[in-house]
Amino acid sequence: MALNCVMLNTTREPIPLPNEGIISTVDSGTEVNLLIPDVPPEGNNSAGGSGGSQKLKAMGRIWITDHRFLFTSSPDLSFDSLMVPLPSILSTCFEQPTFGTNYLDRVGHICTLSVQIYS
Repeated sequence: MALNCVMLNTTREPIPLPNEGIISTVDSGTEVNLLIPDVPPEGNNSAGGSGGSQKLKAMGRIWITDHRFLFTSSPDLSFDSLMVPLPSILSTCFEQPTFGTNYLDRVGHICTLSVQIYS
């Protein structure tokens, strides 16, 4: 399953958008935890969310460009790729726990994304 799928080349690297520059990459040791909440119906809509909240977790590679945050994993994991436009990220928080690995929390319009980089 791909969430906001990323166009990938044969080496599973993202194909850049026109005039897009890569700021940073992490090639290994990256864990992404994604929480998608169940959304109640709004306005005239009778349908709500996707049948309950979902928690997805995968190990893979990340790219941060001047337009978006990108993640790719092995195709057999819980999700294949994820793309989040930078304007959709509402807030970020870099956590440095006393006992544990540093990680970055991002809150977007629809979901909560937690990225841990193991070295």
